[in-house]
Amino acid sequence: MTEVASPTSTLPRLVLNEQVELEIKLAAGFYNERARLEAEREIALEKVREQYEELIAPVSIAYETCEARCMSWASRNRKTHFAATKVFETQYGSIILRKGQPKLVIIGKAKVADIVKKLKELKLSDFVRTKETIDRQALLKKRDGVVVSECGEFNLDDLGLRVSQPERFKLSIVQEPKTAMPATETAGAK
Repeated sequence: MTEVASPTSTLPRLVLNEQVELEIKLAAGFYNERARLEAEREIALEKVREQYEELIAPVSIAYETCEARCMSWASRNRKTHFAATKVFETQYGSIILRKGQPKLVIIGKAKVADIVKKLKELKLSDFVRTKETIDRQALLKKRDGVVVSECGEFNLDDLGLRVSQPERFKLSIVQEPKTAMPATETAGAK
């Protein structure tokens, strides 16, 4: 394995434009070499994946067939074998009856709006959710930081808010043009 210096190690300060240009040139070389190695790795891994997928596929089908037969048997025998206990055990494995999370299902063609209206009419407002939140997009449009309402004019600071837009530098590398792979490699990659 090749040892590479950590990017967090103490770096000499680049002073001249030529030094920066040389450093970007070096970075471009490393960037392109890393991209080439990653592409080679993906081609090799894809070949291995395809090989094992061919081996795994019939085993998966056989497992899923056995599992479906066991689930069918469990459904037919739910009352007799899963009434007292939620597990049917054998020396090879178990069938476990698990209840999922309860969920509320709307019956028939009822609409949420109609159900909310009925809950309010029956004074069951505790079951109606109203969510108030900050409209961040509208406030972000106020670049000057001033919002106006019938109560007056307010700075975002007065509301406990401020617009933050972080900056960072990014090194953009000119990539080497991709060369065509030899016919033997491209045929095997499909």
